[in-house]
Amino acid sequence: MGALTLFLRPSLVTSFYLAALAPLLFVLANMSGDLGMLLFIVGAVGFFLHGGMIGLYSIVPYLYPSHIRATGTGWAIGMSRFGAVVGPYMAGVLLDAGWTPQDLFTLYVVPVLAASVCAFALYWLHMRHAR
Repeated sequence: MGALTLFLRPSLVTSFYLAALAPLLFVLANMSGDLGMLLFIVGAVGFFLHGGMIGLYSIVPYLYPSHIRATGTGWAIGMSRFGAVVGPYMAGVLLDAGWTPQDLFTLYVVPVLAASVCAFALYWLHMRHAR
């Protein structure tokens, strides 16, 4: 990902990583059988998931003016940690309510696609204002 951001804006690369993650999550939700393919898909999910999260961290500082950049970045990271706590709790609530793991992985596609669209919108806004 770092090498790609030498040539492309981080928001565009992040959008790509998250867009690639969404169908992989859907495939993972509906897989059965072949252990080798399962391991490959899980590895690809990890690759694009972590790349997307790192990309989001690299975008955040550019969203704030310099005089509040550290505070804005700190809040963004804090909110991501909040999500890291609430997310597994909500997954447990949904599993307890009768959802299957397949349902959860399918549900995860929605916020991943939303994040991809938001990252692309940041790229598009930057390119529009750069003219």
